[in-house]
Amino acid sequence: MATLLDASLPTLATRLVPYMREHHSEATRQLDDSLLCQRITTGLRRARKWEFESMFGLSLFVALMFEIAPDFDMDPHIHALLSDRSRPPDARLAQIEGALSEDGWEQLAARGNPKAWEA
Repeated sequence: MATLLDASLPTLATRLVPYMREHHSEATRQLDDSLLCQRITTGLRRARKWEFESMFGLSLFVALMFEIAPDFDMDPHIHALLSDRSRPPDARLAQIEGALSEDGWEQLAARGNPKAWEA
C-alpha cells in the first residue's frame, strides 16, 4: 500500500492544488500552478517520511509547510512529537497545533529555510 501511495504522490499533488489555492491562498498566491504542484509533491514526499498516509495527515502536513515553514518539522520540539512512534501518525500531527506558543510558531516561521522546498 505504501509503495502504491508513493507512486501516486504527483497525481495527489495535482488534486491538492485547488484545495491549497482555496484554503491557503495567501501562502500560495505568488506561485504558478506548476511550481505549486511541485512544492506540494515535495511536501507530500516529506510527509511520507513521517509515515503519513491519510488525506488528513498528508494535506495538513503540506499546509503547515506552506503556512509556517517548509522545514517546520525540523524544529526540535515538533521533531520530537513527530518521532513518537507510540502514537499513530495522524495523532502525532494533531498534537502539533498546541505544541508551540504563538510566538514560538512565529519564530519557527521566521527561521524557516526556503531551500527545504528543493529537497
